[in-house]
Amino acid sequence: MFSIFKIDKQRVLDSEAGFTLIELVIVIVVLGILMSMAVPALSGVKNKADTAVAKADLHNIMQSLEMYYLDEGEYPAQVTKGDMETVAANLDELNIKNEASAYDYVTDTDSGAQKYLISYEAASDEFYYISTDESSLTGPETTAPSL
Repeated sequence: MFSIFKIDKQRVLDSEAGFTLIELVIVIVVLGILMSMAVPALSGVKNKADTAVAKADLHNIMQSLEMYYLDEGEYPAQVTKGDMETVAANLDELNIKNEASAYDYVTDTDSGAQKYLISYEAASDEFYYISTDESSLTGPETTAPSL
């Protein structure tokens, strides 16, 4: 009755099922070749993505500054170049992905500001910026922009 469930132990021990060392080495070499092709292709993807987010953020900051200007008749003043952290608190509907401190902001005067410059320095020492003089995104530049 239990003979169908009986396992022939000798037959299991004598079988040579499995992979040989050569087969395993070949598989490892093939995987290594595939990885050596994939890693360089993906290495710059994060930097490109970070730059794309920063470009979108610069555009959103510009729109928020223009809305502020329409309401107040001037831009938030910050005559010394600094991060956007203090200015961001004054801007309604500011929707950016990065921290406001990632962007530099400067205006032409301490009060009644009529010009601004917002800049972002990418990881590759490239600068992207938007200003009232150039109402579209400019960059990449190799030197820091000034107002």
